[in-house]
Amino acid sequence: MGTYYESRTECPFDTERAIIFRIGTSRVKKKFWYYRIRRKGGKYFQKSTKQTNKTKAMDVARLVYLKII
Repeated sequence: MGTYYESRTECPFDTERAIIFRIGTSRVKKKFWYYRIRRKGGKYFQKSTKQTNKTKAMDVARLVYLKII
């Protein structure tokens, strides 16, 4: 794992196209989870979940995934 990610987890609802992660740089004040989803055209959609809890972050990512896929 590179230095960009502090933690990285594939989402169980689509292990090929969706992950949640935390940014590992010291510039980040709050350790929020982010999601990144690869759309059908190959472009990525990435945003903060604004959650510090991994389970809640996974729920946020799943809801967004269902909306954009």
